[in-house]
Amino acid sequence: MGMDFVALLSLPAGPDSEAIRALELGSPSEVEDFRRLLALRAYCHFGEDTAVWVDQRCSDWVYLPAQPSLPTTEHSLRLPSGFDLYFGVDAVLAYHPLRWVKFLKDLEFQAAALDAVRALCEALAAVECAITCDYQPIYSEFLAGSRYAECLAAMTGAQQEVETLESLYV
Repeated sequence: MGMDFVALLSLPAGPDSEAIRALELGSPSEVEDFRRLLALRAYCHFGEDTAVWVDQRCSDWVYLPAQPSLPTTEHSLRLPSGFDLYFGVDAVLAYHPLRWVKFLKDLEFQAAALDAVRALCEALAAVECAITCDYQPIYSEFLAGSRYAECLAAMTGAQQEVETLESLYV
C-alpha cells in the first residue's frame, strides 16, 4: 500500500447488516461503472466476480467462508471493483488501490471514483464522507480502531480539510 485512494464514511448507527448483505449480493451501478472504467483503461484487474470477505492479517489474500463478526478492521469485504470495505464501530473505510495521484490528475477516474463512493454512501446510509489517501492519519487511526470523529481529529496542519480537490495541488 501507499498513496492509494481512501474514503471514510460516517455511520453513526454502525454497520447495517441488511446493507452489507446487499453489497455482498451486488454492487451499485456506479461502483460497477468504476470497475468497467478500470478494466477499459487497463488500470488493474481484480480476480473476484463476486464480493468476498478477506482476512487482512495475512500477507496473501485469504478468503473467509462467511461474514466475520463486525466491527472489525482485520477483515474486509472486497467488492469486484477492487474496493475493500472495513467496518468500524461508526464508520466504514473504503480502500481502493487506485493511486492517489491518478485520482487527482485523471478527471475521468476522479469522477468515476467519486460517483462510486457516493453510491456506497447511499447504499450504507452514510451521513458524511471524507476522501483522502492511505498515507494520511485518517487511514491509520481507523485501522487502529478509532471512531469517525477521532479519525478526522487526527488530521492536523497541512493535512486538514480543503474546500476543493484542486486545493490539494501544491
